[in-house]
Amino acid sequence: MLRSILAVVLGYAAMMVSTMLVVYLLSVGFGVMSESEAAALPTAYVVANLAGGLACAMLGGFVAAWRAPRAPRMHAVVLACLVFILGVLYGLTAERGAQPTWYLALLPLLAAGGALLGGLIAPTGRTSRAT
Repeated sequence: MLRSILAVVLGYAAMMVSTMLVVYLLSVGFGVMSESEAAALPTAYVVANLAGGLACAMLGGFVAAWRAPRAPRMHAVVLACLVFILGVLYGLTAERGAQPTWYLALLPLLAAGGALLGGLIAPTGRTSRAT
């Protein structure tokens, strides 16, 4: 049980750290250092942010499944459910600011879908890890 929780936590951590890096790089690249300073974010930035977020979510699902002691895809499903719930909560509570509404609506769907895809591409050759 503890290893299963750790697998999901590691997947979430991989997703969050990579997301922070992608958002930072995109912000520098697009010259958008603060959403509060921008009246409206460039559409290209928002689309690139979503694409990067999808890739980061895939990484998280991959790590959760790869580190799972058994039932690797189920761990990716748990991570997908977690990020979907967190994404919906974020969308409901976030200040609209420069983020378009469609972005806030699409974010939890892409994050959950990415985690599921990452779990699907993770290796599943072993059913348990040695203790």
